[in-house]
Amino acid sequence: MSTSTTKKVLLEGRFESHFWDTKIKSANVQTSERILGYVVGPFGVMLLQSIVNSYFNQYLTGMKLGR
Repeated sequence: MSTSTTKKVLLEGRFESHFWDTKIKSANVQTSERILGYVVGPFGVMLLQSIVNSYFNQYLTGMKLGR
């Protein structure tokens, strides 16, 4: 006797929407997309990384800020 059981996967089908589709499908890339991809995106990542790293550095060295 063989019983087939369907195992439910946690994230099954969650990444199939249009929001997660990042593949370029045309050769015509607009200027706004270029600015977002080459300027705004990397700048935001670098800004967030510098903020997190500055607080993490203070945590690791044990310095107290204004206390």
